[in-house]
Amino acid sequence: MVCQVCGRGSGYYPLCMEHHQMFKKGEVIRCPKCKTYCFKSEGCPTCGSSHGETKDSEVAIRVTLLEKWGKRLYGHGMKGIGNPPTDWDNERYENVLEISSEMKDIWDSKPPPATIVYVESEGLLQWSDILWNIAEKGLEHADESYDIERYLGIQEISEDLEGFIESYKMEIESEPSLTVSHDIRFVADRDIPDAWTQMIKTAEDRIYIASPWIYGVDQFFTVLSEAKEKRIIVKILVRPPEAGKESEHKMTVRRLNQSGFHVEAYEKLHAKMIVVDDKEVYIGSANMIPTSVHENPEVGICTIEKSTVSEAMLYFEDKWEEAIARKWE
Repeated sequence: MVCQVCGRGSGYYPLCMEHHQMFKKGEVIRCPKCKTYCFKSEGCPTCGSSHGETKDSEVAIRVTLLEKWGKRLYGHGMKGIGNPPTDWDNERYENVLEISSEMKDIWDSKPPPATIVYVESEGLLQWSDILWNIAEKGLEHADESYDIERYLGIQEISEDLEGFIESYKMEIESEPSLTVSHDIRFVADRDIPDAWTQMIKTAEDRIYIASPWIYGVDQFFTVLSEAKEKRIIVKILVRPPEAGKESEHKMTVRRLNQSGFHVEAYEKLHAKMIVVDDKEVYIGSANMIPTSVHENPEVGICTIEKSTVSEAMLYFEDKWEEAIARKWE
């Protein structure tokens, strides 16, 4: 899901961790009139604008967020169209540029000091579907690593658009309870890979994996591929492969990228966890490598306790956004 205030990944909530904490303190509120989240000190930018109250078919988007999506798409499209391997790639990138142009027309229609624009929900979903199909088709045939990276970036924006719409469907009051439950179990050694497999097979919406090193675990590649075929979002956070040095880790990361998975690198990553939907998280010591799976003494916990799962999702989304931001610096 996507934060309505800033557009960052927000895990289970319609607000990111930072703005959810501000909501708890009363610094961010939900307008009782139009249901848009906003800063209390600024007042509601939706109802307070000259546009008036948002129509049922529309959602309010901050200009800066729409501009971020549009400019990213423009960058992917222009870089791709300059070096298209095939005419089909050229056509796909032209379609990406067309959507970027449509976004620009919308944010240009509200010059400063306006901070909010209004977009039909169906229009956002249509953009999302088109971009998803462009990326999916592109990844099927992309051979160059630059094209793979561009198509993955386009797919990421498609998910952000869909997540933004989903954030409007959720009431903040339905967030996970903070009551601690005992729905937690300890796993160790050779029971850990079985726990991972069972968790992944239950996924319905998304799978988040943090594993500094990942290679030599084809059994998980198979179940993850089955999940992706069901249009389940799979995001994998790893350590950066060493530059100029071929390794099993580097080859696996390349293979995952070429297969259409979302893989980002985070310098000095040490966390190891798997989060499935908003229902279960594994946190432990094992990397997704043969020695961890078959040899090393390893321990971990699995829990379906709602607040813990949600906090894990938010943590992963934060690190994922940081990894992307560093890549764009």
